[in-house]
Amino acid sequence: LLDPTIEKFGADHGLPVGGVTAYRMGGRIFFFTKKGVYQFDPLQKKFSPDPFFDGMELGPNPDEGIMTVDTEGNYWVNMGKESAVYKKLPNGDYRLEKDQLARFADEVINAIFTEPDGVVWFGTANNVIRFAPDQHQTEQVDFPAIIRRVAVAGDSVIYYGAGTPDSRSKEPSQNSFSYRYNELRFDFSAASYLNPRANEFRTQLEGFDDDWSPWSKDTRRYYTNLPPGKYRFRAQARNIFQHVSSEDVYSFTITPPLYGTWWAWCLYFLGAAGLIFGLVRLRTRQLQERSRLLEQTVQERTAEIQEQKNNVERLSVIGRNITDNLSIKDIINTAYENVNALMDATVFGIGLFDPEKEVMVFPGTKEKNQTLPEFAVPLTDENRLAVWCFVNRKDVVINDYGRDFSKYIKQIQPALEGENPESILYVPLQHKEKTIGVITAQSFQKNAYTDYHLNILRNLATYTAIALENAHAYRRVHQLLQDLKGTQEKLVTQSKLAALGALTAGIAHEIKNPLNFVNNFAELTTELVADLREEIDKNRDKLESADVSIIEELLDTMQQNTGKINEHGKRADSIVKSMLQHSRGKSGERQLTDINAMLEEDINLAYHGMRAQDNSFNIKIETDLDANIGKLDVVPQDISRVFLNIISNACYEAFRKKITSSDDGFSPLLRVTSRNYADKIDIRIRDNGNGIPAAIRDQLFTPFFTTKPAGQGTGLGLSISYDIIVHGHNGQIKFETEEGQFTEFIISLPNKK
Repeated sequence: LLDPTIEKFGADHGLPVGGVTAYRMGGRIFFFTKKGVYQFDPLQKKFSPDPFFDGMELGPNPDEGIMTVDTEGNYWVNMGKESAVYKKLPNGDYRLEKDQLARFADEVINAIFTEPDGVVWFGTANNVIRFAPDQHQTEQVDFPAIIRRVAVAGDSVIYYGAGTPDSRSKEPSQNSFSYRYNELRFDFSAASYLNPRANEFRTQLEGFDDDWSPWSKDTRRYYTNLPPGKYRFRAQARNIFQHVSSEDVYSFTITPPLYGTWWAWCLYFLGAAGLIFGLVRLRTRQLQERSRLLEQTVQERTAEIQEQKNNVERLSVIGRNITDNLSIKDIINTAYENVNALMDATVFGIGLFDPEKEVMVFPGTKEKNQTLPEFAVPLTDENRLAVWCFVNRKDVVINDYGRDFSKYIKQIQPALEGENPESILYVPLQHKEKTIGVITAQSFQKNAYTDYHLNILRNLATYTAIALENAHAYRRVHQLLQDLKGTQEKLVTQSKLAALGALTAGIAHEIKNPLNFVNNFAELTTELVADLREEIDKNRDKLESADVSIIEELLDTMQQNTGKINEHGKRADSIVKSMLQHSRGKSGERQLTDINAMLEEDINLAYHGMRAQDNSFNIKIETDLDANIGKLDVVPQDISRVFLNIISNACYEAFRKKITSSDDGFSPLLRVTSRNYADKIDIRIRDNGNGIPAAIRDQLFTPFFTTKPAGQGTGLGLSISYDIIVHGHNGQIKFETEEGQFTEFIISLPNKK
């Protein structure tokens, strides 16, 4: 020290700019700087960050930090933000501990003093804190996070939380609400009251947030513009000792708006399709307007180009005609019919690129007013002018094929269809920077084309490309609409048929039991009649002959009646069994059946059924049955049910017209005909009733649809008939009608005998 050496160190030696406080403790020197604690390497004479203090958070002025060491070699440190102790371990290492000092983490520490007994004193601006490490325990008491309040649309509270999750009041809360209330505010807290301002929180809204939010001291969370769906808001807290609480959860649902439902999306799709179509039409009108302006310019030119002006006008008309078509062949025909008036187009064609097959397809190419067969040019055929034009997206102009071909291809190729021309023009068809094909005009004369003709073909190509895109868009939209309509109809039909099956099964089961009783008692009555005859024979000598005659006459009538009951009861039982088979998706056994005989029987049943309901019923019946039909392989119960349904409906409609008609001379008429054809038989059932209104014709075969008054019809007859004929027998059922005049049902069955 008598001869000291003084060296100066600064930023060149790695020391941060600003104040420095040095502490010499435990044989080491610690340098507190603006950027933290640094250490010094005497050999290299360099300063570097001391990793010993990596776990400490720095305050605004860490160079004014405080540090001391106690008798056990523990370092007590404050760097302007938090206090900590580096505990010396038996192996000589140190462990950073901050939790035990966290309770006064908010205090500004100005001094630290240690006593030999281990007590540590902390001096603050207003207090002196005595800390005894051996008496301190880190608080690890479990505590809950609490969602205090949930509010929507500003301050409209929909949920009040109170207490802990176990004791919280179940006050009214609306867990499902409209999409209009998709702005929510959550207030939450924690039941940890030791330095509560130091509590930290994290949240997650399941269904919206992918993960927990970072820990923060915010006790409120906002969400806006939440989409419809189901959500769970979760909240957790962490106290000053870094102990994490149990979580609190609030579940809720935001219902979708009308414009978010599936049918609304269908409307959006239709609207978008209409918008696209409208934009295409608008673009077409813009091009037409551009052509009109071009016409005005041509009118101002000299007489020398008058002919060209007239041709441009004609081209505009051609363009309008082309863009009005939605069929590719119509587009080609329209273009060809008009282009010959402007230029020599002995050969005219449009090639369309097929991306799936990688070919250029030429449908309906014209040559000398004849339509050539459709042909395709592979894109791999580099010696085709059409391929060169498409791939390079450039025009092809040839006025002498034998001379000019080498500009585009390596060798001359024979025409795929027709003859080889001398003059050739090819122009790429482009729409929105996309090449969709080529258009060509060709002549058998040399030097047939100039730049003027090339410009005509270019303009024609523009109109043609627009027309082709219009046609493509129209087909796409039309197909999507058809698919959507078909899917919707299938869904409706399937759901109704499912309900129909359940209803049919229920009705059939309910009818079967009483029907069995009818059949059984009819058979017993028949046996009883036989027993009575035997008793009469035994006692004939004891009875008057007149009485015997009356009794036998009554027994004959009874036997006939029970026979009829038994016969028709068995038929009804067969129909019930068929209904049960139909409700299970199965059909009865196929048999060779006399269709004409079945028709006559069903006509008789329908007539007497109507008479049983209304004894005033009467109708004229005409039949014209083809004897050549013979027998068909069908399910007789099912086909009979169809005939009976339609014949009964025809009788009902014709008789109803008589009742309601003001024409006293009207006579109800039922006409049934059958015809034998090579591949099918037709059965026509016609009535002269009021016909079917146009508004309900599309619904006629829909399950549960009926035009009869309530209680007089279930709406199942025609639906079941359609299912039996179309699905059960691979046939067809349709109708012809004229409102106020007639209705005729035509049933077609495959002629398989």
